[in-house]
Amino acid sequence: MSSRNQTPSPRIHVSGAGRITTIPDVAYLAIGVVTAAETASEASHANAVKGSAVKAVLETVGIPERAIKTKRVALIPTYVYPQAKPGKTAEPRKLVGYEASTTIDVTITDLPVLGRLFDEVARVGAVVTDALEFALQDREAHELAALTLAGKHARANAEAVAAGLGVSLGALSEAEASVDGVRPRDTRWDYGAAASLRRQPFEPPPTPVSPGELTVSAQVRASFDIAA
Repeated sequence: MSSRNQTPSPRIHVSGAGRITTIPDVAYLAIGVVTAAETASEASHANAVKGSAVKAVLETVGIPERAIKTKRVALIPTYVYPQAKPGKTAEPRKLVGYEASTTIDVTITDLPVLGRLFDEVARVGAVVTDALEFALQDREAHELAALTLAGKHARANAEAVAAGLGVSLGALSEAEASVDGVRPRDTRWDYGAAASLRRQPFEPPPTPVSPGELTVSAQVRASFDIAA
């Protein structure tokens, strides 16, 4: 008899989900240092001074050198563009100065220092340019744990379906698994407010930062034979 005429074996198709909720243990942020001046050398030198101050702040709060990476260094001219008067051609653009900038990526595993770091960075004239991102150092371990839970959930669902149908659950015939990307919870920091602390005559409390929790989710789709 041709195989195409055979009746497919009866199967139970189920899905399972697993979720691991945990506290983040690492944070990523970018610190921007920007300086404007009339000449390129003045802008570059002044920005280097600020950059050195930022490095000193990072050292003071205990950030190791290996966790600090210079991502971008730039020096660009700045211009003004005069508007054309009615009936006349606009005047050429005019060079008014230069802007030097540096971006420093920082990886922080000692999360309690974040509030102090933000405030100290503001005091030396730098800013946190991107959202603060919380994450997991050992993400793979949490993903495997979520997959394990999802697999157990799928099998439990299959056993429940088999019991409800009055049949015996057979061998696993097919399975697919996936893990949702961990989307770190963002905590925006208002550096403008923190920078104003430089004008205060007293020592303010550090900027509050709450890392919250992260969730790692996984899904499993499985098919089981029905035992004869």
